[in-house]
Amino acid sequence: MWATLRRIMGKRWHATRHEDRIARGIPDLSFGILNVQGWIELKCMPSWPKENGILRIPHYTPDQRLWMYLRGKGCWLLLKVEKDWLIFNHIEAQEVGKLTKEQLFKCCVWKWEGTLPNAAELTHILTRL
Repeated sequence: MWATLRRIMGKRWHATRHEDRIARGIPDLSFGILNVQGWIELKCMPSWPKENGILRIPHYTPDQRLWMYLRGKGCWLLLKVEKDWLIFNHIEAQEVGKLTKEQLFKCCVWKWEGTLPNAAELTHILTRL
């Protein structure tokens, strides 16, 4: 997921991958783009649940939710399921893992159904604080 995102965004941004084993909850990457700084938590699930069930994400921890919520604007959750990509701000990200596909599609800030994120759209989303 990170390799795909890095390829899409190219030189439009400066992003750093984080793997912090000491502090808990820190998102996967920090970024700077058009004088805006932020953080993105990356989550990838192989498939949507059957029969419109809740998409549970066991590796989305309470520490990650709290970290994003307390830091507020500029913190994002980017979720990839099958070929769909959805982005959530720090508030809507609190509900991820508790909703169905239909509900997630309604509460996300933006979605790319069956396609990769568009660099121009993603830049616009990340910089519209």
